[in-house]
Amino acid sequence: MCRVLPLLLITLLVGCDTGYYGIHRYARVSFMPELDKVGVVVRETPGVDDVQYRATAARHPIPLPGIMSQVHTFSYRGASNVHGSLSFILRYKGTVEYSQSLLTRRRPPQEWINATRPVMLQIETRLEQSCGLTNLQASVDESCVGVKCK
Repeated sequence: MCRVLPLLLITLLVGCDTGYYGIHRYARVSFMPELDKVGVVVRETPGVDDVQYRATAARHPIPLPGIMSQVHTFSYRGASNVHGSLSFILRYKGTVEYSQSLLTRRRPPQEWINATRPVMLQIETRLEQSCGLTNLQASVDESCVGVKCK
């Protein structure tokens, strides 16, 4: 259930329409990595030309004072059809989730998936090496909706 939570959240935010297409990679991780290091990893990954960082806070579904999740997102693009978004979500219970995706309301061109998925895999390998997220790729669940990922 928790592995599909980010996709369910997107679905709830847009209403009943589940019309998101693309690739989504998700894993629970044992700790929140240093965000400065994550930013360096994403920026220095071949194929990535531009990175935008955003931090947001989200209230728990049951609105209790002080219970919030923190979402740290690195959106990235590259000249050769690379379009992705990487997030670390610190839940109010202290658990940390990793998410990387290329999701759009309309089916993205297959060229975007073909260009972005290898960059996603490179980022994950580099996160393992530079941020101490051992076995990240081995624990990732991948979902592909309306596109071919392999």
